[in-house]
Amino acid sequence: MTDCGAPLGLTRGAGCGTPLRMRYSVAGFCVLCAAAGALYAAPAKPAPKAPAKPAAASKAKPSGADYAAFVRAGRYPNTMNVFTDEALLKRGKSGGSKHIYICLSQQRARLYIDGRVALDWPVSTGKKGHSTPTGQFRVIQKDKAHVSASYGKAYNAKGRVVDSNATPASAAKLGAVFKGAAMPYFLRLTPKGVGMHTGPVVLGTPVSHGCIRCPNAVAARVFDLVSVGTPVTICQKRESPPPAPARK
Repeated sequence: MTDCGAPLGLTRGAGCGTPLRMRYSVAGFCVLCAAAGALYAAPAKPAPKAPAKPAAASKAKPSGADYAAFVRAGRYPNTMNVFTDEALLKRGKSGGSKHIYICLSQQRARLYIDGRVALDWPVSTGKKGHSTPTGQFRVIQKDKAHVSASYGKAYNAKGRVVDSNATPASAAKLGAVFKGAAMPYFLRLTPKGVGMHTGPVVLGTPVSHGCIRCPNAVAARVFDLVSVGTPVTICQKRESPPPAPARK
């Protein structure tokens, strides 16, 4: 017998009247019940979400302000960057008054739609001895895959280039075959062949034989937007913007 008077096989816990084995059994049963309750307890309801705040409406900047910022930024006009006003260009696809200005001193060209600049891009015009004519012109022909009849390359019988800056006459003197230079997206301005087209542009430098060379992507867009009869002004100094058409 222990000091608490219980048989050895039923030893009582100190200070309690429950046999030790029974107390362990009851405790284990309580632990199992607690675990089962945790498993089958109803899931907690998620906290209600706060209502989403409406997005602030973005304020569209007027294109005039955007163009003014473009001109002030960087090293304009000595930059290869191109300004585009997509809203104006979209409007120009379905109509609108169009006018192209080419500034020889800046080596830049601008397409105006309804009196506002829709495109501003770098060009290379005629070099010394082949200067680009100035004045008022109109597009008199559009040729998407134009080939020059005046300038190109001369090839010998083996197909090698013997003159990379040839004319039909110079090629004939060499006994070579003349192949005219490709001038994609050609907009003819004069009967003698001066026009705008895709070609290598050297920043701020006149390098052509009289035509206005443009980056290919810009030449393609201008070609699609203008039509035969579109006015083109070629001037030495920066132009005054053309007046916007009167609203009906």
